[in-house]
Amino acid sequence: MKIVKKNAFSLVEMLMVIAIIAVLMGILIPTVNTMRERARETKARSEIMAIKTAIKLFETTYGTLPIVAGTSTTDTSTITGTTGTKDLIYSPTTNATQYDTLMEELTQAKTSGTPASTLNPRKIKFLDPRVDGSSWKDPWDNPYIIIIDYDYDGKIGMDRSGKVKSDIPDKTVLNGSVF
Repeated sequence: MKIVKKNAFSLVEMLMVIAIIAVLMGILIPTVNTMRERARETKARSEIMAIKTAIKLFETTYGTLPIVAGTSTTDTSTITGTTGTKDLIYSPTTNATQYDTLMEELTQAKTSGTPASTLNPRKIKFLDPRVDGSSWKDPWDNPYIIIIDYDYDGKIGMDRSGKVKSDIPDKTVLNGSVF
C-alpha cells in the first residue's frame, strides 16, 4: 500500500490561524484609532500654537494687535460679571470677511478679493499659508475661532466648552479655538 502525502492544511489548522489573526486585529485596531486621535490632537495643538505665535509676532513687530477694519470688540462684561472685558473675536461663521483678512495679513497669501495689505505694510509672513490652499480648520474640520484679549485683562469671553466665562487660567486652547 502506498502512503499519499497531503500538501494542504487541515481545517483545524486554518481555523487556528484565522482565530489568531482575529485576536491580533482585536488588539491592534483600538490602538491604531487611539494613535490616530492623538495625531489629530497634536496637529491641532501645533496649528493653534502657530496662530498664537503669529499674532504675538505681529504685536511685537507693529506694537499693536492685528485689528481688522470692521471688527469690533465684544463687550462680555455683562455676561462675565467683570467690568470692561473686551475681546476681539474672529470667526469664519460670524465675521468671515474680517477672519479671511486677518489670516491673509498673517500669511501674506491672497485668498479673496480683499484690498492691499494695510495692517502689515512690511509684508512680513508671520504664518505659513496652508499648502493645499484651504482655510484654517482643525483636523475635525471645525474652523479655528480666534479670540484676542484686547484689553489685556487676562479674561476672555468663552471657556473651553464654548460657554461664556470670565477667567481661563492659562489662556489655553481647545478644539478649534485660540485664546
